[in-house]
Order: sequence, then structure tokens, then C-alpha cells
Amino acid sequence: MIRRPPRSTLSSSSAASDVYKRQEERSMSDGLLARLTYLTPNESELARLTGLECESEEQIVAACKQLQTKGVANVSVTLGSKGSLLVTKDGRLFKQLPCKIPGGRVVDTTGAGDTYRAAFSVALVEGQSLEYCLKFAGAAGAIACATKGAVPSLPYRSQVAELAERVVVVESLA
Repeated sequence: MIRRPPRSTLSSSSAASDVYKRQEERSMSDGLLARLTYLTPNESELARLTGLECESEEQIVAACKQLQTKGVANVSVTLGSKGSLLVTKDGRLFKQLPCKIPGGRVVDTTGAGDTYRAAFSVALVEGQSLEYCLKFAGAAGAIACATKGAVPSLPYRSQVAELAERVVVVESLA
């Protein structure tokens, strides 16, 4: 779990610290939510966090917007085999469409979400566009599903970069 440090200690190069992974069922105060630049739950975590249904894309976007009313700037939701989406503070919606898993089948999803979040953070810190951050993260998560075990499934950067070229991200208004 990566928490954003107090604003007084942030610099422009600390974007990785702006990503927070909601892993547990503990409540999060509005004060903490207001300090987050990026929150990256999966669908069930988003539902628990907001108390809203998160079955359809419309419901997921509404839940993301609810978190934004509490101060979270950007909410990225991992959707498993359906890709991911990102609702930005300026009202844009990015949809990372599903990408093919190397080898054609899911072997183990353990660590895939964490791999996604780590890859998104890496691309963000490197100053990549949000579109590329989603492509890079989606590719990393997909590769992680192709191997058994959390650590053995961690991809090499070259693998991620190659697959990211084929990942599709669509942008619209949220």
C-alpha cells in the first residue's frame, strides 16, 4: 500500500507516492481520501469503499465520481479480464480494453493487480501520458496472469513495453 505523504513533503518527482491501493475492508476517512491523487481499487473494493453497486460501467463511473466528491483526484479501477478504467479529476474517462494474455490463457491471477498498480506508478513517475500509463499497466497485469505465483509472474520491462504497444485505450468524457 502506497500512501501519499503530507503535501509539504511532496515534490513533482514523487508521483509514485500518490498511488494508494485499497486492499482491506478498513474504512478510509474523508481526510485521507482528500489527500489522494490516485486511488486504484478493483470492482469489489470500490463497492465496499463507496457502498454502491459496481456491476456496470455506469455504476463504476458513478462510484468513482462519489470518491472524487470526497477529494480523490483520480480513480483507476481494475476490472480483471475486462481491463481497467480511469476517471480523472478533469472529467475524462479512459478505458483500457482487455488485452491478450501471453500464451492465451490465465494461469494464476495472484499478484496481477499489484503488478498493474506498480507498472502504472512506474509509467506515471516517468512522466508518461495517462493513456500510456494504462497501456503499460494493463500489459503488465496481463503478463502476470500467464505464470503461476506472484513473484515468478512479475514481468520484465521489455515484455511489458512490447505488449503495451498492442493495448487499446479509449478516451471519452466521464
